[in-house]
Amino acid sequence: MLKKQILIALFIILACAGSRAHRYMFKHLEVADGLSSNTVYSIYQDRDGFMWFGTRNGLNRYDGYTFRVFRHLNNDPYSLPDNVVANICESPEGMFWVKTERGYALFEKDKGVFVNDLSGFMKQLGSNAKNPMSVYVDKKGYTWLYVAGEGCYRYKQGEKPKVFVLRENGLPVSGITAVGECRDGILLLYDTGLLVCIGRDELDLKWKRDDIPAQLPKGKYVQFSLFTDADDCVWIYSVLGLWVYDVPTGRWRDDLAAPWKHQTDFVHAMAQDKTGRIWLAKEYKGIDVFDKKTGEVVNLTNHEDDERSLCHNTVYQLYVDRNGLVWAGTYKKGISYYGESIFKFNFQSLGDITCIEQEDAQRLWLGTNDDGLLLWNIQTRKFEEYGSRRMGSNPIVTLLKTRDGKLWAGTFNGGLYCLDKGNIIRYTMADGLSSNNVWDLVEDREGNLWIGYLDAGLQCFHPQTGEMETYTTANSDLPDNLINSLCLLPDNTLVIGTVGVAFMNLQDRKIRKMPSAAEDRNDFGVNQVFGDSRGLVWIATLEGLKMYDPKSQVLKEFSDITREEGEMISGIAEDHRHNLWISSTRRMVHINVLQQGEEGYSFEPHVYGNADGLQNCDFNLRSIKTLKNGTIVAGGLYGLNIFNPSEISYNKQLPNVLFSGLSLFDKEVEVGKTYDGNLILPEDLNKVRKVELDYRQNIFSIELATDNFILPEKTFFRYKLEGISKDWLSLPPGIHRLVFTNLNHGVYTLKVKAVNSDGYESKEMAQLKLIVRPPFWLSWWAYLLYIIIGVSALLFARRLTLKREREKFRMQQIEQEAARKEEINQMKFRFFTNISHELRTPLTLIIAPLEDLLKKTAEDESQRNVLQLMYRNAQRLLMLVNQLLDFRKGEMSGHHLSLSEGDIVGYIHEVCNSFLSMADKKHIRFSFFSGVDAFSMAFDADKIGKVVMNLLSNAFKFTPEGGRVTVMLEYVEGDSNVFEIKVSDTGIGIPDGEKEHIFERFYQIEHKGQDEMTGSGIGLSLVRDFVRLHDGTVEVFDNIGTGAVFVVCLPVRHVDVKAELPKPVCVPMDEGQETAMASTDRKDFPLLLVVDDNEDFRLFMQHSLELQYRVEVASNGQDALTKVQELQPDLVISDVMMPGMDGNELCRLIKGDKRTAHIPVILLTARQAVESKVKGLETGADDYVTKPFNMTVLVLRIRKLIELSRYHRSAQTSTIDPAPSEILITSLDEKLIEKAVKYVEENISRSDLSVEELSHELGMSRVHLYKKLLQITGKTPIEFIRVIRLKRAAQLLRESQMHVSEIAYEVGFNNPKYFSRYFKEEFGVLPSAYQEKEGK
Repeated sequence: MLKKQILIALFIILACAGSRAHRYMFKHLEVADGLSSNTVYSIYQDRDGFMWFGTRNGLNRYDGYTFRVFRHLNNDPYSLPDNVVANICESPEGMFWVKTERGYALFEKDKGVFVNDLSGFMKQLGSNAKNPMSVYVDKKGYTWLYVAGEGCYRYKQGEKPKVFVLRENGLPVSGITAVGECRDGILLLYDTGLLVCIGRDELDLKWKRDDIPAQLPKGKYVQFSLFTDADDCVWIYSVLGLWVYDVPTGRWRDDLAAPWKHQTDFVHAMAQDKTGRIWLAKEYKGIDVFDKKTGEVVNLTNHEDDERSLCHNTVYQLYVDRNGLVWAGTYKKGISYYGESIFKFNFQSLGDITCIEQEDAQRLWLGTNDDGLLLWNIQTRKFEEYGSRRMGSNPIVTLLKTRDGKLWAGTFNGGLYCLDKGNIIRYTMADGLSSNNVWDLVEDREGNLWIGYLDAGLQCFHPQTGEMETYTTANSDLPDNLINSLCLLPDNTLVIGTVGVAFMNLQDRKIRKMPSAAEDRNDFGVNQVFGDSRGLVWIATLEGLKMYDPKSQVLKEFSDITREEGEMISGIAEDHRHNLWISSTRRMVHINVLQQGEEGYSFEPHVYGNADGLQNCDFNLRSIKTLKNGTIVAGGLYGLNIFNPSEISYNKQLPNVLFSGLSLFDKEVEVGKTYDGNLILPEDLNKVRKVELDYRQNIFSIELATDNFILPEKTFFRYKLEGISKDWLSLPPGIHRLVFTNLNHGVYTLKVKAVNSDGYESKEMAQLKLIVRPPFWLSWWAYLLYIIIGVSALLFARRLTLKREREKFRMQQIEQEAARKEEINQMKFRFFTNISHELRTPLTLIIAPLEDLLKKTAEDESQRNVLQLMYRNAQRLLMLVNQLLDFRKGEMSGHHLSLSEGDIVGYIHEVCNSFLSMADKKHIRFSFFSGVDAFSMAFDADKIGKVVMNLLSNAFKFTPEGGRVTVMLEYVEGDSNVFEIKVSDTGIGIPDGEKEHIFERFYQIEHKGQDEMTGSGIGLSLVRDFVRLHDGTVEVFDNIGTGAVFVVCLPVRHVDVKAELPKPVCVPMDEGQETAMASTDRKDFPLLLVVDDNEDFRLFMQHSLELQYRVEVASNGQDALTKVQELQPDLVISDVMMPGMDGNELCRLIKGDKRTAHIPVILLTARQAVESKVKGLETGADDYVTKPFNMTVLVLRIRKLIELSRYHRSAQTSTIDPAPSEILITSLDEKLIEKAVKYVEENISRSDLSVEELSHELGMSRVHLYKKLLQITGKTPIEFIRVIRLKRAAQLLRESQMHVSEIAYEVGFNNPKYFSRYFKEEFGVLPSAYQEKEGK
């Protein structure tokens, strides 16, 4: 507790110290300035730049000069629904969301119309509510609307609305009091303190933090608010306290919230300025400004004696505009706003300060008019005692601190004082002074004190000897005994300001008047002479500012700086940048001196006044001083202005000009209102940028404004009205209205630029188009009307002629282009047709001998398999050639229908039977259903057969193993009797977007992972054409679950011609029958693994290599990788192009595994490019063979690679065959084996039973199970499971009547071929032979 109290005390000290060190000066707006109410609840700057204030009495728009107020009107349904405006935000479409006590309303600010009924908008979002509870517009332009009981809706014009349903995400459906955002997404804050973050794009729950509810009493509900700073720290505040959550680190920052933890005050609003400081608006104690980097807290409150302090201590709202201004809305005093460049000069009210001298880095000596000499501390802003006895009450007019540390003070009618280490010595006429009216003091290089008197000339006082040298008009060339100012130049010349200016050479004590040209006066009244670092002499006179260059003896006058003839200049000082600061009547002039050439100078003046923070009074003569740290202090009647030129913040924001209003005959023009039948402003003037007036409405004025609210009274506008003048004109600062009278009819363009308070001009000019319509009798079209009528006939005739000729030429171009394209297409078609015809003859000569050979080689099964492989692929090639010829025939002369009467059911059934072998080969369940046993109708058998074959070919092509293909026939009776053919599959399906294109010619769908499943793209096009020839239709739909359904509807017709239906070609397929090799022991043969996704190629390779090697096959890379790891083959032959894992990836994985890196890999591909070969070899392939290849060469490469691999392996290591010692199985081992056997038997039909599952069931790791089973049984876990499967299969072969394939699936093998191979390895015979021998 004590530590907390100490911590709080330290923060209070820091806050107090900060309030002294920092000077925050505010400007104010209230009811007297046009604000509708001094109670301000909300502040917002729109995208145009106008400021908007929500008050207790309406909505206010502020343009820097005037307010425009929107209130509720009883008889106006488009007015503000309620005068209490609690919140304002703007959507990207420019619409305002205005929250009142009656809920939200949409404000079309360009039209000045409020939409109070939001039920239609909410219905579009999908909400049943009539009004949202809270609205927030995020940085990406999304509008978030919270509706109690439903959720948060996300809306953006042009996008479909989405909703985050609170209940579905386990969140309370009501109680959200604030919506914000952070880098993770959108923040929702509940009245319990629960903080939730949802994804901005996915609308998912990112995270939630319930730390605050845990700290509060149960059932406590309050209004929480939040603010996210630039570091993504979320500040949460309410009447119960303040919390800070750091989103990047995911922790609560108690260190940041510590200054406000135990305060009785609470926070209303927060904002962050452009320097990163956090501003906190409080209920009782004004504003806290918190620096996160240093931890410093500065408290800003109202001070009755300081008009630049915060206007009221209860602050409801804070807002930082685009230019960095901080706006504060208060409870009873309107608005205060702060900007670093608004007040450039700090002001300290200390009374009438006549002269200034520096004591040290923190303290100043101040001479006053009526309070003597004061010692003032700049840091503490307090006076300090400097001795036991003070000087008299005579006005102190000059102060000088000499090199020996003494302070000299000259007074009016009180003589000269010397303050030395707390002792005060007074010198009067009795001590040798020429007069008691000491007006100025200066010290020369020898330490002598030069004294200028108001009425007695000049004296040199030698402090060491006490001697006096007196110079008057009587004994010297001094122009006058009135000495107003003295200064010493670097060349040891004393400049004397009197009636005119004189110079004294301190070496010979000679005085001379300032040399000047004949036209230059030298009898002006001088207030101060000042020598700068360049040696230039600056002269402050009663008539203005002058500068004298001793080198060129040129006197320059600055008449452009003085506002009017005879303006008095009070004082002069030089800053550390060698620029001059001139004090005058209520003004401070900054002169930037620029070198031009060797001796010339240029001068840039900048004038500052009361609006910049200067005291609103005259500055005292010579009461200006540059301190050692560069700070300049200027004294006036009310106190001190203190500023450091290097720290002045300038308004560098370039202003954008806004057109804020239009007045006609000195009356404001309202949006949407007609005047004399003329709708002048359909929308806000700043948006339309166009005004069209009747010729009688030619006296009007335009209100100008900018989006820069820093000292708008110093902003001035430059404008040019094109159509009248080409010159740019300027309005006086503070004047923002352009008045135009008696403009002649015509079109004008008003161009306007703005120059801000510190002289920065806008780069882009604003333009407003002005149109003054002429009267009818002066309109140009009245004069041209008859000419137009006379000429129009000729122009119309000419136009028709030109149009006809252009159309004729265009049609000729189109015809020529179409003819050229048609000729090219015909050339392409002829080429493919000729090639196709040429292919039919060789194919016939291939297929016919093959059919003859198939009949003659019925007994030689091996040779028959090879011939069947050749026959199938030749038939496939012939089918493609025929399809291409059919397509060409349709292109040239169109397809012709040859109808004949026949049984369409039987014919289609025969076509389907030709696919049975393919279905069996791909393990696809192929079904045929017909609602009628037979149905006779007229159809073209050739074309219907091709339709069914094309549909079935696609179905089988895109249906994976284990899938289903179904053909259904049905006769549908009705108004039009139709015969319906449905072909469905469970394949990869067809996306909705592709269904309308698949019947187009050459159109193909790209399926990921289906690289090899390509075609010509004309099959379905032929299907559509053949069906249309029958006056039928073909459509495609999604199958239930997955896949597609093609529906062909043929109208039922009858003809007298009987059909002789052709027999569909039934290609003999490999039935997968089990063949046993010769009884030769092949276990010592090298083992090859052939990987290819083409079944025929795998069979060919297996047949070609099985005489010399044991051959295993795999259909894809993933299956091959598994077999490589299990079987450890001597060599792998893999195709490169495969779906899923290709050959290159398989090779890389084999070579990257230490267990398989020694296995040689040969890659096969049809790609001939060198780049493909390099890529394959880079992955680690031992050889790269391109298709087609010579089998003899390939076999030779295989043998050499295996020999080389075995040689390297034998050379590198010598193997030891480990033999396990005899062990005795303990009872625990027996139980383990018994449990393992039981679990495998219970799950024997599951092909996915894994070693991980078995080890988990037995309660041990996979490694432990491997070692234990190998120790007890001599088998690995995989072998253990396989042996149990095979022994159960042997039982079923002996005892049951099931087929071999059924038993294979029953014991968990998903491939009967694998089952046959492993069964033979275990029992020495094939399963069929075993069943025949051992079965009952």
